Amino acid sequence: ENDDSLNEPVKKRQKSRIRRQRAMDSSEDDGYFWVHSEAEIVKNYKQVKHLKMYGTHGKKPGQFLDPMGISTMDGFVCVTDPMKNSLTVFNESTIRSQSKGDIMIAADIKPLKECYFSSVFDVAVHESSKNVLVSDPVKKCIHCVSLGDDIRKNNTIFDSNITVSKCDTLSGICVTQNGLIGALDSESGRVLVCDGHGDIKHSFGSEGSDKGQFCLPQFIHWDNLNQRFIVSDTANARVQLFTADGQFLFSFGEFGFKDGGCFKYPSGITTDDHGRIFVVDQGLHEVQIFDKDGHWLHSLGKAGIMPGCFNSPKSLSLFSNGDLVVTDSLNSRLQVFG
Repeated sequence: ENDDSLNEPVKKRQKSRIRRQRAMDSSEDDGYFWVHSEAEIVKNYKQVKHLKMYGTHGKKPGQFLDPMGISTMDGFVCVTDPMKNSLTVFNESTIRSQSKGDIMIAADIKPLKECYFSSVFDVAVHESSKNVLVSDPVKKCIHCVSLGDDIRKNNTIFDSNITVSKCDTLSGICVTQNGLIGALDSESGRVLVCDGHGDIKHSFGSEGSDKGQFCLPQFIHWDNLNQRFIVSDTANARVQLFTADGQFLFSFGEFGFKDGGCFKYPSGITTDDHGRIFVVDQGLHEVQIFDKDGHWLHSLGKAGIMPGCFNSPKSLSLFSNGDLVVTDSLNSRLQVFG
């Protein structure tokens, strides 16, 4: 299916695990990317550009060695750094205020809090209780961190240290709206769903390449809008979606280097208020955007050190105003787009 009009997006059909329709703007590299409304994918466009680089390489509070997991909540930005074994918490408004204008120089901002653990991988937040959870692969537990003096005084949802039983290699985590934790056991290819005290409610998945199986999955996201788990099945170069009780829904993506839903090393995942799915690929050094059904819409970024370029990005999240923030890991910085 081709549209020869210069004013219309080009539609191409990409052969994948399932057939994907793609909508593209012109091929001119103008430093922007376009996010299409799910309801009017061809008619309406929202122009999004690179706003800010934040962070410099170093071990001091507020600096990064290898920023990995990221999550945002109620004005807070939480970032894990496995090379520092740290969780760093920033004020969202501070980072966003630095994003105005065309300043493209990475800058340090004093963090609100920096905590250290035996190891860290991912971070997730539970908005209703205002708790921050950090996965610790070495201790095979999840730490619960307070963002204030009185946040956890009467907390009965999460233990301060949640031991995840029957877990070989703890990696990505997420939290559902009712306080259940989705934890990835990468080595065994399972998703463990437990409560805030570590009691396993159910699990799903196994090691393999069939539907519902995983090979070294890295990150998991809870899609609150559509009530489903989304998992980056990293070594299988795909993304898989499941119901809250672990029933397989569908998957999208295949190994490759072309635009249109191919992955090399899919990692962090987030979703927006329209249900769009954002996937970081640390092997392709880009962010890919899909609609709620897994149809590819567009890609953002390329390999490099310049503003808007990535070097092994690991994860991403959305600010309250819809701006996208990405952990640009080997460039030791965060990048904001909006």
